[in-house]
Amino acid sequence: MDSNSDPSGLKKKIFDQEQEIQILRDKLEKATESQRHSSTEFVNLNENQQMSLSDDRVDNLERHYKAILENSPDGVVMINIHGEMSYASPSARRMFGFDSTEKITFDPADYTHPDDLEKVLGELFKTMNLPDYLPTIQYRFRSKQGEWKWIESVFSNQLAEPFVNSIVINFRDIHDKMLILEDLKAAKEEAELANRVKDSFISAISHEIRTPLTGIIGMVEVIADSLDEKCRTEFAPYFNSIHRSSDRLISTIEDILNFHSSNTVILIKINQ
Repeated sequence: MDSNSDPSGLKKKIFDQEQEIQILRDKLEKATESQRHSSTEFVNLNENQQMSLSDDRVDNLERHYKAILENSPDGVVMINIHGEMSYASPSARRMFGFDSTEKITFDPADYTHPDDLEKVLGELFKTMNLPDYLPTIQYRFRSKQGEWKWIESVFSNQLAEPFVNSIVINFRDIHDKMLILEDLKAAKEEAELANRVKDSFISAISHEIRTPLTGIIGMVEVIADSLDEKCRTEFAPYFNSIHRSSDRLISTIEDILNFHSSNTVILIKINQ
């Protein structure tokens, strides 16, 4: 009998086909679940790799900037809102004789030279009130050993930065430079004093020579006028010699004064 005309045979065939379809569905679901699990593992692995790379990059940056701070010749300190020193870089500690592990608790104002304190505090307060203000000032700061050292500092307001919350001061040692400038200033003052003394001396010499010389020339003319024609003719060569010598002496004095005046102008231009 044909299966198409047998109801029981047709049912069995349909049942077998449905079973095959269910088996294929189960296989497809298992394959999809396996793929989903593999994708999740891959994503987790990728995220872990990215976090590892990010951590390595942060560590490298930290080591990089730490090396710069530790080996830089310039110092860096941080002053909190209360005016207390909250951080000092290794170079800042070395510059002022403090050990790398020593806790710094002193008030920076106590270590600032009294003659410079008003200027430094004024710039510091102005920096606190004006975040964009970046002053550069020169002043003296005392080392642990009590020596005053000249430094040049730049103040920067970083109070709004969450991980800083301080006034950051970058500074460099200019002590030797300032000592040289002070020596040059002293030498300039000594030269100016010597020049003023020379001016007084030249002026006095000119006066002391001109005054008696004018008297001599005047007396010669009086004597010549008092003589008769014969005697005046006889002594004329002597009178003329006195006049020529006097004129030469006056001309020499004028040359000395002119030379001194030109040198003084040159010195003034150099000092300016």
